[in-house]
Amino acid sequence: MLISSDFIVSQQLNDVDVKRAMERNDAKEATVIPVLLRPTDDLEEAPFGKLLSIPRNGKPVTKWSDRDEAFAEIAKEIRNVVEALKKQGNPQSAH
Repeated sequence: MLISSDFIVSQQLNDVDVKRAMERNDAKEATVIPVLLRPTDDLEEAPFGKLLSIPRNGKPVTKWSDRDEAFAEIAKEIRNVVEALKKQGNPQSAH
């Protein structure tokens, strides 16, 4: 989920897709990863506010001096989540 101040105040927060994504996340049918693109207020009040967003340092992409570095960090963090999910779903990989 790409997060910006515009997204936070938009109707998309009340959209069926966001609600369904959060339901699936809570049921462990999917993993929602909020990606901070621009600074936002009241992120914790959003339906996905309880989730750990990336970049993990909480610095939105637009605040990085090198945006390519920000996106590389985001890609790395998503890769880490995917690898952790693979290990959880495959008991053989834990050996």
